[in-house]
Amino acid sequence: IHLKYKLKKSQDQVLDEAVAAVELARRHVDDVEFSAEDGARTEPDFLEKISKAVVAAGARTVNIPDTVGYSTPKEYGALIGRVAKALGPQDSGAGKIFEEACVLVPDPTSDRKDVT
Repeated sequence: IHLKYKLKKSQDQVLDEAVAAVELARRHVDDVEFSAEDGARTEPDFLEKISKAVVAAGARTVNIPDTVGYSTPKEYGALIGRVAKALGPQDSGAGKIFEEACVLVPDPTSDRKDVT
């Protein structure tokens, strides 16, 4: 959605720009974070591809936000797991730390009081 309507760019353009931005940032700082805007609604194959590319370019943190609370916790967890698996095991050479940003909305029909 963001590629087509907000950025008006192809996946290849966004991939190239993301890699260039990470490479530029790494020339100035050691700890670079890449955030895939509204990652929960990004095509999973492309999210894997761009995550691999930015980590290869030097990003130490990959942030996959669910900006508008689109995904269920199960869907979101599966997406994070898929990208983590695609990146492979963490090693001392590349951090591959994940951050998630999501909106939790309590189910009004639930008796649970521990979700805020």
